[in-house]
Amino acid sequence: MNLTANVLLALGATPTMSAAPSDVGDFVAAADALCINLGTMDAERRVAIDVALQTAMEHTRPWVLDPVMVEVSPERRDYALELCNRAPAVIRGNAVEIAALSVGGAAVLANDSGAVIAQTGANDVVTSTTGCWHIGHDEPMLTKITGIGCATSAVVAACVAVQSDAEIAAASALLIITTAATRARPQAAGPGSLAVHFLDELHSLDPSALSQPAVEP
Repeated sequence: MNLTANVLLALGATPTMSAAPSDVGDFVAAADALCINLGTMDAERRVAIDVALQTAMEHTRPWVLDPVMVEVSPERRDYALELCNRAPAVIRGNAVEIAALSVGGAAVLANDSGAVIAQTGANDVVTSTTGCWHIGHDEPMLTKITGIGCATSAVVAACVAVQSDAEIAAASALLIITTAATRARPQAAGPGSLAVHFLDELHSLDPSALSQPAVEP
């Protein structure tokens, strides 16, 4: 949560990390987008997710699903599939998580859910019902930083908040993460310093730095 909040702040977004059923609805109503992260699940959080999604629908707020480690737990996978049927704008996960949600992969999941699928890994791919975008190569050392996937999903939500086309928003978010990591890597001695330089690069990022265009085949 700390890394996710700092990544959003570095980009100029305002994070709120509420998971309490009693007030999460108020935060969602005041927000421009919602990110549902399944990283830490318990009964109270499920109630909070339901309240958050009901509020998002009432206020027409776009939302992003991060199906963290659904490949490990059948119960978590089934719950994530239920959420996929509640109109997420984007589902952001790694290849294993996306495969766990659909044996047909990202294209089938996009068709079944109506969501844009942002799949991250050695090569990031954004898939919709109309095509896909290839974002290039991630910095491998990012996988050594706890929570980077969660932070990436939050950046997708931030982009969805300001770009109504979820496909463009997801592609933009992954390009932002990849560009910042690529610029940070030469300055880093390891994962710890990479995290620091990564935040700095996100903070200083401007449109001219996004020189690697997303490619739509």
